[in-house]
Amino acid sequence: MVNMSTPLEPIEQFLNNPGITYGAHGNFGYVHDFAISPEAFLSFAENDLDSGQSHKDINALSNAKRAIECQMECILKAFTLFSSRITFPEKQVILTKIGLPASTMLNRFNKIRNDLEHRYLPPTPEQARESVELADMFIRSSRNYLDDFTSYFEMENSETGKKICFDINHDSTTISARIIDSSYDSLNDYMNKLPATNTPDSLIICQQPQAEYDRLLRLFGFHMLRIRRRTFSDKRKWHL
Repeated sequence: MVNMSTPLEPIEQFLNNPGITYGAHGNFGYVHDFAISPEAFLSFAENDLDSGQSHKDINALSNAKRAIECQMECILKAFTLFSSRITFPEKQVILTKIGLPASTMLNRFNKIRNDLEHRYLPPTPEQARESVELADMFIRSSRNYLDDFTSYFEMENSETGKKICFDINHDSTTISARIIDSSYDSLNDYMNKLPATNTPDSLIICQQPQAEYDRLLRLFGFHMLRIRRRTFSDKRKWHL
């Protein structure tokens, strides 16, 4: 039986070693189950700006906020972090912890949103349009992570002959990390050859709301985003 409370020290020590290279990774298109998409809310906001109604700027800001928050929740679901009890600012903090560049982009939006929702100050036409533009920028900049979400990746240390395998499971809302011998072609190869009576070495599985989940999620998010950036950079070089 897997020890669910295994500390993360072996994983963190592995990641701190020099000579680590990124290996195989698996992606899939994450599809949300919301009845209204972030893009639809954004379209509503854009239409509000041109509606000619006296409250068009308020409507535009409100729908821009819905567009951003819906996109946030899509990302949180992809990382198995969705909860209806999380507030808008808390969602922003979580995305920042994972490594997504949400804070810088959304700080200005939050100021305008807070003035409307807590001080009941209507946005100016310029603020309403800026809010819609920020929502558009946020959705565009984060869409790639959902369209091609990295749910599994490997990192290898040639000096130790070991590799670490990260995996996120949406069905069980867990994140796992395994350190295995680099001689195995893949994690599936390792698991198929593992005796039925044994459990993998240095296997860590974290599930919400375990205390270790946040630490493992940060490691997963940090290295997943590094892989995404390298892959995107390689694609750009290939097209040049």
